Amino acid sequence: MRSIAVVATIVFAPALLSGQSAAPSVSRSGPTIGFVADLGFEFGGDDFLDVSFTNGGTQKIRAGQGGTVAVGGIVRPREDSPLSLRGTVGFKYVTTAADNANITFTRIPVELVGTYARPNGVRFGAGVVMHANNTFNGDGFVTDETYPTTTGVTAEVGYKAIALTYTAINYKAEGGPSFNGGSIGVQLLWTPKRRAK
Repeated sequence: MRSIAVVATIVFAPALLSGQSAAPSVSRSGPTIGFVADLGFEFGGDDFLDVSFTNGGTQKIRAGQGGTVAVGGIVRPREDSPLSLRGTVGFKYVTTAADNANITFTRIPVELVGTYARPNGVRFGAGVVMHANNTFNGDGFVTDETYPTTTGVTAEVGYKAIALTYTAINYKAEGGPSFNGGSIGVQLLWTPKRRAK
C-alpha cells in the first residue's frame, strides 16, 4: 500500500516533490522596473512663427507643435499590477520647410506620469511635465530666443501602445509676456516584454 501512495503523490503533486512552490513566484509579488520608449507628434499652442517663402507659400509654426522622442523607465508595484509610474526624458523638435534656413524650436521634455491600465488594454494616465532648454534658433532670419525652464501637466488616454495626449504648459521670455505652449498629440509607447524564466 505504501508503494501505491507514493505513486499517487508523484502523479498528482510533481511540483511539491521537485522542490517548486505551487504559490506564485516571488518575482511577481514585488515591484518591477522596466525600460520604456515613446514617440510623439503634437500640435497646438499659440502662433509662434509665420514664415513666408519666395514662391509665395507660407507656413505657421505653433508653440506646442513638434515631434518628440523619449526614453526612460517604468515601475509597477508588481508585475501584474494595473498601476504604473513612468518617467522619461526626451527631445522635442520642430522646424520650417525652408530649404535655405534651419529655423528650429527645440525643448527637453521631462515627464512623470502615473497610469492605470484595464485588462482590455485601455489605459488612462496623468502627471507632470517639465520643459527645459527651450531654444528658438532663427538661423539669422529671426532673432534667437531662449525660454526658461517651465512646468505643466499632461494627461493621456489610450489603447495598448497608442494614446491621445494633452499637455498644458506655458513659456515666458525674460521680461516678456507668456504664451501657450500646450498641445494635443498622438503617442506611441514601447515597453519590451519580459521573457519568461
